[in-house]
Amino acid sequence: MKRYQKSYCAILVILIVGVFAAAAVSQTGDKSKPARGGRSIAYYTKIISDIALSIRENYMDEVNLDDLFNSSYEGMLANLDPYSVLLRTDDYEALREAATGRYEGIGIDIDYRDGEVTIITPLEGAPASKLGLLPGDKIVKIEGREVSRLTNSEFNDLARGKSGTSVRLTIERPGVVNPMEYVVERAVVELHPVKYSGMLDQNVGYVRISKFAEKAGDEFESALRELKSRGCRSLILDLRSNGGGLMDQAISVVSQFVPKDKLVVYTKGQSQSTQRRYLSTGDPIFPDGDLVVLVDSGTASAAEIVSGAVQDLDRGVIMGTVTYGKGLVQNVFEWEGSEYALKLTTSKYYIPSGRSIQKPERSFKNGNLDKELSKLAKSDPKVFKTNNGRKVFGGGGITPDVPIVRKGLLPLEHNLSRENLFFQYAVAHTAKIKAIARDFVVTDEMIRDFRSFVRSKGFTYTSSTEELLASLESAATNEGKSKALTAEIEALRKAITREKELDFDRGREFIRSALRREILYIKFGDSAVYEEVITKEDPAVRQAMDVLKDRGKYNSILKG
Repeated sequence: MKRYQKSYCAILVILIVGVFAAAAVSQTGDKSKPARGGRSIAYYTKIISDIALSIRENYMDEVNLDDLFNSSYEGMLANLDPYSVLLRTDDYEALREAATGRYEGIGIDIDYRDGEVTIITPLEGAPASKLGLLPGDKIVKIEGREVSRLTNSEFNDLARGKSGTSVRLTIERPGVVNPMEYVVERAVVELHPVKYSGMLDQNVGYVRISKFAEKAGDEFESALRELKSRGCRSLILDLRSNGGGLMDQAISVVSQFVPKDKLVVYTKGQSQSTQRRYLSTGDPIFPDGDLVVLVDSGTASAAEIVSGAVQDLDRGVIMGTVTYGKGLVQNVFEWEGSEYALKLTTSKYYIPSGRSIQKPERSFKNGNLDKELSKLAKSDPKVFKTNNGRKVFGGGGITPDVPIVRKGLLPLEHNLSRENLFFQYAVAHTAKIKAIARDFVVTDEMIRDFRSFVRSKGFTYTSSTEELLASLESAATNEGKSKALTAEIEALRKAITREKELDFDRGREFIRSALRREILYIKFGDSAVYEEVITKEDPAVRQAMDVLKDRGKYNSILKG
């Protein structure tokens, strides 16, 4: 990163996991000015320096000063919120890349497991995709080095590099006998915030925004214009698992729904510079159409600004589960010549009704939680009103207008997903079966084949009843129970094992959908998964459709 030549540090306003709005701040503050505790910063700085010098010169053993000072930095931040942390410059660069949605590399998402690197996604338009690398390809060597001997970090360091430079990969592909060599020229890779947009029927459009990185507003505007040209009168905006991003991008999205100069969000902190109001900009593209915003516990930060503003302004219906509850703003300070950067919480943000959606348990490091929660309970009013007078609540994320209860996964389903076995099977299946139609059906025979595949991989898992049995057995052993009880436990174990064999039948529809999703992805890409699976089978999307098609219900929700 280019360093500033003057004596100031760069500040990047971020809404964790999101992101940056560049600014600069003077560092000419008076270090001799007394702090709130009555002592000046210069006074405490001298004490720290004196302590370090005394330790270095007089401690019985040699001391690593890096470790010593790192501990002191961590101690200084321990009394603050969990988002205020010290970053190494490399960590700061990684944060910037994630925030802006741009990095220099070859453009692959990978699964690093047991010393193997498998390509999950060759990003569309990126160097790896252009050269023909495929989902399921295994990278066995990079720059001639065995991948199995590299850590995840070492692999990433070799794969990343300046645009225009090259990296040599050795690939093993299912169904191909010999390894293949690729020389991939690195480039600037851009990640697209709008993952998918399309029409669900003649009137209802759907847009999925995965993050509020740079260009999220532009991409959303383009998608919305395209949908309107195709007859979109109602919209589902999917912000589930959207961890946040740039505040200005969130404002840009809200601005497509509400008139110009409407309050979207404001921030308040200790310094005057943090007291800011952010208004909608420009003329909206979709000012009157019905709107449903889908949220879940992974909807955070900038995504909560969008969903919260839509709710407070009664512009649309929020559906899903309670959001994450991240309502703090961080600035990132980077100093000339330093290998460190400080990510510091400088303000809270508030949505139009005046509420903060910051969850108290996310505001303080563990040691201060009880004391601060008690203080918050007395000072922070919880009930607010939307434009239409509906009651909404602060201090706990965004509570949806229409809750959607998510069906939990069975232990079998969870573990098959966690071990990436659906993807692995899809790679093997598509290597054998070349001609697959987009409307293919996952047959019972395929499910049986998948079960055999899973067994061949040595897959095991522990069911909930097995966990309970293990606890019972441990308690019985500790209490010295009789042999009769031990026999009963053993009989119960056999019954549980027999019952466990039926889990594949119980999870049949989940398995069927997961296999279809992964095979579609490998053969036809992300858009096919959205068009054929998510928009047709996702319960939340279907419930959102039902609300949009019942105008009376939609209006009654917003009237309160």
